Amino acid sequence: MKSQFFVLVLTMALLPLRSSQAGPAWALPLEARIRSEVAALTSFTVDLPSPEAEVTVSAGDFGLLPGKGPRENVLALQSAIDHCKANGVSRLVLPPGRYRMGTLKAPGGEQITKASGYTHHTGRVYQVKLIGLRDFTLDGQGAELIFRELRDIPEAKKRLGGYFVVKDCRRVRITNLALDWDWEDYPLAFYGKVVNVDEENLTVDYELEGGPFPRQMTVYMMREWDRTAGCRDPGVFHFAMGYVMDHGFVSENVLRFRMKRKSILKGAKLGDWGIFKTRTRYAPQAFTLDLNEHLSLDDVRVYGVPENAVWARQNRFLQIRNCQITPRPGTTPVWSSHGGFEIHNHFGYFRMENCELSYVFDDALHFSDFFLAGNIERLDDHTLQVGGLMYFQSADTFMNGSRLEFRRANFEPLGFSAEIADHEWTLVTGKGQAKHYVTVTTRETLPERIEPDTLLFNTTYGVGRYVIRNNRIRTGLCHGLYVCMPNGLIEDNEIVGTAYPALVVHSLLRWGRWPMGHPPANVIVRNNTIRNCNTALRRPADLFVGGGYDPQGGVYRPVDYPVAQNVIVENNTIEGSPWQGIAAWSCRNVLITGNQLRNTNRLPSPKGQDGSIFVRDAEKVHISGNERRLGAGFTPNDAGISIDAGSTRDVAKDRNSGFGAPHAAPR
Repeated sequence: MKSQFFVLVLTMALLPLRSSQAGPAWALPLEARIRSEVAALTSFTVDLPSPEAEVTVSAGDFGLLPGKGPRENVLALQSAIDHCKANGVSRLVLPPGRYRMGTLKAPGGEQITKASGYTHHTGRVYQVKLIGLRDFTLDGQGAELIFRELRDIPEAKKRLGGYFVVKDCRRVRITNLALDWDWEDYPLAFYGKVVNVDEENLTVDYELEGGPFPRQMTVYMMREWDRTAGCRDPGVFHFAMGYVMDHGFVSENVLRFRMKRKSILKGAKLGDWGIFKTRTRYAPQAFTLDLNEHLSLDDVRVYGVPENAVWARQNRFLQIRNCQITPRPGTTPVWSSHGGFEIHNHFGYFRMENCELSYVFDDALHFSDFFLAGNIERLDDHTLQVGGLMYFQSADTFMNGSRLEFRRANFEPLGFSAEIADHEWTLVTGKGQAKHYVTVTTRETLPERIEPDTLLFNTTYGVGRYVIRNNRIRTGLCHGLYVCMPNGLIEDNEIVGTAYPALVVHSLLRWGRWPMGHPPANVIVRNNTIRNCNTALRRPADLFVGGGYDPQGGVYRPVDYPVAQNVIVENNTIEGSPWQGIAAWSCRNVLITGNQLRNTNRLPSPKGQDGSIFVRDAEKVHISGNERRLGAGFTPNDAGISIDAGSTRDVAKDRNSGFGAPHAAPR
């Protein structure tokens, strides 16, 4: 009874403040159904530790001291954690202070084997390990752990791993802790300004901000940068490191890049800024989270890490709350992490609330399950070969006893699934990532014909059930919220200054090797604020719902099947988008209502897209009560609501305002 009452309250909370209104007959019943489904699917809690007895110990009693060396502090903290596990201690505290951390010889850190039947790449180094803990709290009490480059790793052998690995834990909470990198020893990123261009010698020189810099520092990535606006700008000179012959210092703070050919220097001019990422021999995540249930990260701050702040696989009931992934306050902001929260192949139930992320080089949140896209060959009645795989991406997609759902290349279900009876990886050596293959034995007899471009989805995943609420994302070099999952609520988030579209809900094959997401359904996107995003000009729009194919170097394109279904996009504010503010394609049963667009469409629309709101390859879409506002003197390149008549059916619009011909009016 209490549970039913709770769902009723949530359903009421999700109802919009609007009365019955004109529109297609199917719209209001659809709206009620989506709200009811989302309320039920997002009514969950993540359990906190509930120990039988409260027992607290201090890591200081095991030798964790600010004055000790990095290796000694790693061993001391691990010794304290191991003591807690062995003796049923419920709470470990760290004395306030700053601790240097890092060793190549972390006990047990070379390899972590997963219970689901596959092993991480060997050679990964995890500094601090929480494995198999129950009803446990790690309370940093404001302590800062400063990790370092591991120079005893041979230069040619980059080592992955993590500051922390948390595996096979139940009801564990990590709180009140700050993690950073030793920037003075080896910086993770820096700004540079063009001070010389020599086309005859194929060189461009950048004066670096900050320092001193180690002479052996290696750059592996650069991005164009508008230093005044603090965002990526494709109009600023930039280059891919694959076009660089070599690079090195010519003076204390001047770094010279020699290109492979003269044409690469086209457009380079004095004063152009770039943001550069260095290559570290040790490339850890801040947190690697595997196979946990009811795990909470609360009030954790990550100021610097070479890879992702969180890399999570195969967890159930995970929440990240009140966390900050930002540059250290008081420093020049340039980098916090490569990616923010990477949550993949999730078993369901995820909360991300009240977090702040800035200066993340990839997506602030990337929440998706990986599917298998093409390269399918039927060998016999019970054997498939699946090729073109990246092991780290697809390893836990193959689990004996789980089922693979077969879909056409356009994502349409084929009405057939098969249980994996057995599988065997074949790892192929040589260049390239997506080159491995798996031989799968199925219990059911396979169809006589299987198209090579068939898509396979592991039905163990695709649960979704998430709440992404009240987060602040700023100055990101990719997307803000990249959500490829069904059954969720995305509300009250603020996204400012991301280089790519701010908020996308979709499932797609990206760049031919990144098959991401179970098709989204039963999702509400509401009350979010998006400002000055998509500065690097990526399709389709700042707020997008749908799916399809996004080839590397090509154009994201829809498919003729509704990948996304049963989605409400309401009461969002989108301001300053250079192209479309909202787009939906490859979708069905989508309500776009009560949104406000301000000063969007600053630039001409890309080929194949137009309008401020853009819909194509869609069925049953209601565009209602949206408003477009233009600032004084602002004339958009496109101000309409565009519906592609040739690829849509049952798309209605009513009570929208300000979407006529381009015009300027006071806000």
